[in-house]
Amino acid sequence: KEPIFFMQEPNYFRSIVVTSGIWKEVGWGTIIYLAALAGINPELYESAEVDGAGKLKQAFSITLPSLLPTIMVLLLLRVGHVLD
Repeated sequence: KEPIFFMQEPNYFRSIVVTSGIWKEVGWGTIIYLAALAGINPELYESAEVDGAGKLKQAFSITLPSLLPTIMVLLLLRVGHVLD
């Protein structure tokens, strides 16, 4: 069976470019999100646990609102790259 030269095949070009772009951006985005998660005050989770909030309630009431500025900044940066 003959090997397929993916980089020379026009049918595979778009998927290779999209996949490599996603792979490149996932690492950078992960670092940014982990830094934002590390910046959330642990006392917020402790007080929510004392108030009886479960993990899902903590995720929607503390984590998501705390990450929202980071999500918006990364979204705006991605929108700026739409025309690339």
